[in-house]
Amino acid sequence: MNKDIAQTFQISEYTVKHHLTRIYDKLGVNNRVELAMFAINHDLIKQLADKP
Repeated sequence: MNKDIAQTFQISEYTVKHHLTRIYDKLGVNNRVELAMFAINHDLIKQLADKP
């Protein structure tokens, strides 16, 4: 996944990993799953079940 993001934004995989690590630290999460749950719990994204 980091490789795809890096290619899309024309940056290195290391840069993607670095930014994700900083985001995780600031939000107090450890991985993408926890990040997604944080976003759902803070109404930043809607759960699929909420869609009509």
